[in-house]
Amino acid sequence: IIDDIESKQKVEKIEKVLQKLPVKQREVFVMRNFDELSYEEISKITGKSIGTLKANHFHALNKIKEMIKYD
Repeated sequence: IIDDIESKQKVEKIEKVLQKLPVKQREVFVMRNFDELSYEEISKITGKSIGTLKANHFHALNKIKEMIKYD
């Protein structure tokens, strides 16, 4: 039961952090990490260049790490 509670708290924390990200960064982060899409697939969906997507993902990861560290 404790593991379930901890898991639920982690999921809630991640969802809260994701909501604080700019839309473009959140979009790429979710597609890359939860939908497990490649940058090529995300590029086809969004029409954005792979370089732009990689930059958005990089910035999202850094912001998430910072928010989790100080939360």
